[in-house]
Amino acid sequence: MQNIELNEVLKTAILAALSAAKVVTPYFGNPETLNIKEKSDRSQVTETDLASGRTIHEVIQSRFPDHGIMSEEGEEINPSQYRYLWVTDEIDGTTNFASGNPYFAISIGFAIDEEPVLGAIALPRIIGYRKDGIPRLAWDIVSGGKKIGAYYNRRRLSLGRRKSTVSEALVHTDFPYKSEVGPSEWARNVFVDLQKEARVVHVSGSAVRELVDVMLGQYDGCVHVLNKPWDVAATCPMLRELGFDVTNWRGELWRLMNKSAIVDYGDIHSNLLKIVGRNAPESLRQNYV
Repeated sequence: MQNIELNEVLKTAILAALSAAKVVTPYFGNPETLNIKEKSDRSQVTETDLASGRTIHEVIQSRFPDHGIMSEEGEEINPSQYRYLWVTDEIDGTTNFASGNPYFAISIGFAIDEEPVLGAIALPRIIGYRKDGIPRLAWDIVSGGKKIGAYYNRRRLSLGRRKSTVSEALVHTDFPYKSEVGPSEWARNVFVDLQKEARVVHVSGSAVRELVDVMLGQYDGCVHVLNKPWDVAATCPMLRELGFDVTNWRGELWRLMNKSAIVDYGDIHSNLLKIVGRNAPESLRQNYV
């Protein structure tokens, strides 16, 4: 397969994100149209997720028909079968979306040989309300990647001055929908420890938005021991370009199929790794990454 032009891939990622945003917009704040269903892990999916996913697939396949697509609501695929792989989340933060909370995102990541190299993320914000009380949305785009940089709309992002210790840090973390032993128990124990050591600990319901918060300097780090590929794939290359460490819980460079992701920088990163490591269940220490 010939080498690919990454600028064209990035344009396609941005187009896919914005096209999906147009599909999602009319349904936000209008619960009667959503047809909400609960999945086996107690997370939610709506008809809007599925419509967004169809739009994303159409945009990508119209330009790159031989590429693989891995998505939250799509069919399960083996990523090793594709050199070029799109990793998408139709609506990351469906529960927020369905509740009328704009803290959600549409995420489009792209990987080569399972290494995330670029991404585009559409972020909604409420700009007013219609006469019937339904919110009106506008969308911002975060985009970029390896050797490209990271951009918020057209503004290039930089790491800037950041905090130096965990005790000063604002940290996002995840929390399980479904109560069970193993990783879910681990996440709860990490949450308790983070509350003791960090300045602020926040659980938002959207991993993608949390990672964008870190890029924008609004938070200092993220600790996820339960993530999926589409939670991290789009933001990972941009975070690394900005100088953040993006690793699994063992401190190894984050790879596409890793189940854990720790994102921050410097001493904060090493200290968060210690918090996660000391809470890791013995049963997961060997094989869970």
